[in-house]
Amino acid sequence: MTKKISKIYLLTFLLPLTAIIWRALYRGYHYAGWEIIFAAKGLFLIKDFGFVEAINKIFYFTRNCQYCGGDGIILNFIPGVILSIFPWEFWPHLLTFLLFIFSFWLCGISFQLKDKQWAWLALTLGSSATLLSHSICGGQYVSGMLPHSLALLIIFHPYFKKNWCCGLLLGFLAIEISWHVYPLGKTIFILFFLAAFFQNKVEIKKRVMHFVLGTVSAFLIYSNNVGVGINKFQGLDNLIAISWENFVNILKIIFWEPGMDLLTIPVLGLICLLFLRKNRLLFAGILLSQWLLVLLLGFHGLPHLRPRRFVLVDFYSIVILLVIVKQWWPDIQKRYVKFCIYTLTIILFCGNILQFMNLTEFTSVNIHKQRFSAPYTFSRADYYIRPQYEDAANIMADIVNQGKKIILVYNYYTYQENRTNPEALPERLCLKLGYEKFKENIFIFTKQRRHISQVPTIPLSEIDTTLNKIKNFNNYLVFRHPAGRDRKFKKEEPIIMKAIEDKFTLEEQEKVPPFIVYKIFPHDVHDGEFIKDDVNYGEFIKNDVQYGEFIKTWLIMGDIPGPTNPRQIFSEDFLVENGGEQKILPTEGMVHHYKDNITSKWIEYSSPTDLINFHKIFKNKKNTVAYAFTTLHSPINQKVILALGSDDKPKVWLNGELVHQEFGRRWVEPDQDKIEVLLRKGQNTILLKVVQFHGQWGFTCRLLKNTDT
Repeated sequence: MTKKISKIYLLTFLLPLTAIIWRALYRGYHYAGWEIIFAAKGLFLIKDFGFVEAINKIFYFTRNCQYCGGDGIILNFIPGVILSIFPWEFWPHLLTFLLFIFSFWLCGISFQLKDKQWAWLALTLGSSATLLSHSICGGQYVSGMLPHSLALLIIFHPYFKKNWCCGLLLGFLAIEISWHVYPLGKTIFILFFLAAFFQNKVEIKKRVMHFVLGTVSAFLIYSNNVGVGINKFQGLDNLIAISWENFVNILKIIFWEPGMDLLTIPVLGLICLLFLRKNRLLFAGILLSQWLLVLLLGFHGLPHLRPRRFVLVDFYSIVILLVIVKQWWPDIQKRYVKFCIYTLTIILFCGNILQFMNLTEFTSVNIHKQRFSAPYTFSRADYYIRPQYEDAANIMADIVNQGKKIILVYNYYTYQENRTNPEALPERLCLKLGYEKFKENIFIFTKQRRHISQVPTIPLSEIDTTLNKIKNFNNYLVFRHPAGRDRKFKKEEPIIMKAIEDKFTLEEQEKVPPFIVYKIFPHDVHDGEFIKDDVNYGEFIKNDVQYGEFIKTWLIMGDIPGPTNPRQIFSEDFLVENGGEQKILPTEGMVHHYKDNITSKWIEYSSPTDLINFHKIFKNKKNTVAYAFTTLHSPINQKVILALGSDDKPKVWLNGELVHQEFGRRWVEPDQDKIEVLLRKGQNTILLKVVQFHGQWGFTCRLLKNTDT
């Protein structure tokens, strides 16, 4: 019997955990920009202003110009610090989940839950689809629960009944935290006032403490420029007519509109209020106050009724369910109490099943056809997700990781990309790549400053100076965002494109929706005019080479000691001693020194066949690497095809810029990789790096006319 009960308890924890993991796997990288823009802003502030100044600015924002609860130490600074050390786009989501777990853990501590009662808490969470979805949605919404959890700890934990001074200090901390989370967190003043007047069996000094905390919290809201005052939160001063008809319409949306919330928990919370033995007025006041805020938002305008408005409604409904179980648990042996507890348990299990049925139905639809990436995160205004932007961000990140740079002609003025920014493409890239890598490789020219978040941009006035610095044209792509209907961007976009077109010739590439992609070339570039005469491939190459002929003479170097992991070999630079892979200009006899007094030197090698066969030249033939280098002279700037075959896959640098890399195993065949490159007028250098797993090892290389492909 005990084992069966243990399995049931284990099931109660597995149900919400499975639902969360299911959501995370379904979402993948498809998430709304709301979920990362505040972390990106924190990263920007830390990198551009330093830690101390970033904290000063964040505190200023929380009191003067906070937008939608997106500014604060919790939402900006902490994720910004982590991202500055370990770039990863999912840090905000993970931190939100940990904050969600911590808030409910504090609730459990507040009411001193026992083992079986923790299982009850897990069961209630599994019935709340809204909370489960928002627990991984990386946004600011569930952060509003944290100050309420701290306030419950202060009010109900026995320690703070005896140590009211510690409770006062923790209360001040909770009030300050409420300014660093979602605005609903500031409604803790209601909880403190209710505790001051309606909490059962507490000393007068503790009531005074609660009243002081409530007064301080309310005064800060009233005296500061931002807050959650009834007339300030989401513009509630502009209420539509409060009428019975509007009230009925609001109830219809709440209880019948699909996608608003599964009502298992909110309805149970209201019902269980009637059966509380203690502090009924306190819990009724705080729960009904959250319902009142939802109704007021509905009277402000029906589009303002969104699932995230139910986060604190669900939170306090779960709190009431915990309290009723805690109060009735000592009488669990009584028949009617046992019947009530079992009935609630069955209802909650049914709520879990209903939540899973809803999740199954939701995830059966391809996410590219969804308007939001998790159940009950829908918003008419700012949660619309267009997967093409997310896919474009991934493609851009891959391009940058291959060593290329992007000029991003981007619309900073649209409603979606400015004020609410659900796709947040620049922020996605910044979190994927890391701040420094983004700044070095993504060039965005604009006059506009972001309203919510910032990423490194370049003032439009500096566009000519920046473009004049571009030398290695092979490494640059232009991604052009369509102007659309936005008047401001319609004025800015032609200015940016004209500046680019004045400097370069643009060649349109395959489109990356919604972006138009171009390669850039100098204006004097020609196609297919190369090698009419003998071409000198470096001082050590004397043979004549024509288009289509394989290059057989190279400087090569192998027998390099190092790691045995091929992927690590592929990424490690073994030429650092003499300039590194990007800058090296080797000569015959140049020596590289490695550990254990091992040396390796460059030798000139002329192959009797089209294949440069490293397998015959070098002793070390397994899990190793070799380099090959040559130079060639071009009489003009021109586009050509660098055609490679290799065993195994190579890295290629042209004039010090990485133009191609592909890791993996394969047999060598001529022209396996055809890379369009720009040869600049004068001398050009080519460096190949070919990693060897085992078996055969070598490469072929030749130039083809641009029209030969």
